[in-house]
Amino acid sequence: MSLNSQALGRKSRRRGYDRFNIPGAIVSWALTGQESLSAETSPLLDISRSGLALLTNNPPTVGSEINLRIALPPKGETFDVLGKVIYSIRWGRGLTYGHRVGIKFLPQSDGYNSLQSLNMIEVLDRAYGASATMMVDHSSGR
Repeated sequence: MSLNSQALGRKSRRRGYDRFNIPGAIVSWALTGQESLSAETSPLLDISRSGLALLTNNPPTVGSEINLRIALPPKGETFDVLGKVIYSIRWGRGLTYGHRVGIKFLPQSDGYNSLQSLNMIEVLDRAYGASATMMVDHSSGR
């Protein structure tokens, strides 16, 4: 097994769920303890049942707990979820958003997130995730 194959295997085992995109979804956020969510809305880059990545110009500090409000297209339906900032990396020069931020959702079992919010993410996974893509491919005869 090559080094790259080993690294991919570790990466797959570490991430329990596949990431998926929700075109047009945005995220408002604030560090836990702040009065209100940020005025900045950040594009949702990708999401899974365990966390998400967003783009921003004002990244929160790694290790911070964060309140997130995810707005879904087309009507802007929202739901709230709590997470912890896992990483923040420079995304690239000259881009609209300069940082990619990875956030891990905090567990419902510890009283952080409502079961309703976590169920919403499962619904989105079924609608936008790999299983939805496979169903579309299967029904089209591919």
